[in-house]
Amino acid sequence: MVTRLAIILSAVFSVVPLIIGCYGDVYEQKGLYGHVYYKNGVTPVACATVTATPAGIEAAPDAPAGTYVTTSGHSGYYVIWGLPEAEYIVTADKGAFHAEARVTPYGWYEKNLLMEINDSEIGVVPGANDNVGVLLAALGYGYTTLTNADLADQDKLAPLGMLFLNCGGDTSYASNADVQNNLKSYVTDGGFLYASDYEFEYIEACWPDAISFYGRDPYIGDRQTIEARVYDYDLERYLGRYYTYVTFDHSEWVVIDDVDESTDVLVRGSFDTSEDSFVGKPLLVSFYDGNGIVIYTCFHDWGKNDKDIFFYIISLPPAS
Repeated sequence: MVTRLAIILSAVFSVVPLIIGCYGDVYEQKGLYGHVYYKNGVTPVACATVTATPAGIEAAPDAPAGTYVTTSGHSGYYVIWGLPEAEYIVTADKGAFHAEARVTPYGWYEKNLLMEINDSEIGVVPGANDNVGVLLAALGYGYTTLTNADLADQDKLAPLGMLFLNCGGDTSYASNADVQNNLKSYVTDGGFLYASDYEFEYIEACWPDAISFYGRDPYIGDRQTIEARVYDYDLERYLGRYYTYVTFDHSEWVVIDDVDESTDVLVRGSFDTSEDSFVGKPLLVSFYDGNGIVIYTCFHDWGKNDKDIFFYIISLPPAS
């Protein structure tokens, strides 16, 4: 009995120093941590590049010559280990969004970063069936309202970092040569273009090979709710699941038949239409052209569909 007790006590006291040592190492660490959020301070920005750069040798003589770089996780959390005490400029970048702060971390220092973008850099063309302006406002951002006719004016597009074409706009301008040239130049120069459902005509006119829409009349989708499969790894991690429910609350939505090999499919689904049943067709896709990115989605109505998907796709980087 005594021997067994001695063995147990010996084991316990041999482990205690290890536990204390482990926690001691943690407490002695220095670094910077926090979350990257959109401007509302609530919605996380995943996969943002976070950089800590010494503010200057004069202000911090023992600061390292280089910078520290990390990436925010899918909850927006980031951490930079072993950061020497000094003054730093900390930045976060993702897509068209940017955050910046000046900090002097001592020990463990928490700093949340809020992504900024000027209202003048976001252009929204309203539509009857989609309203991304509501979600942008919920994230804390304003925007400039444009008309479809404004797309023919290069000066209207030049200040924009992001452009949203809402389903239900005037798609007759898709055949306008100036509109086509402006949209293509806007994207290749590094712009972010979002288009939903009926606005496919702009995508087809400018990038005919990127997405193949169904037949001559792709307006064949029926009202229904489906369980769709997420095919983008980062989006899957951001959502915390490999599926999402998609609601089409109106008929005659546009069906994608196939995509070019350079086009990424983020979400696929199986559904019924007025002509046939389809299996595993693309519902949300993206592709790059030059330094910019184009996002197209068959579904929208983000009041019924997964807002987190919208929050994810608007911060996709505008350069591959």
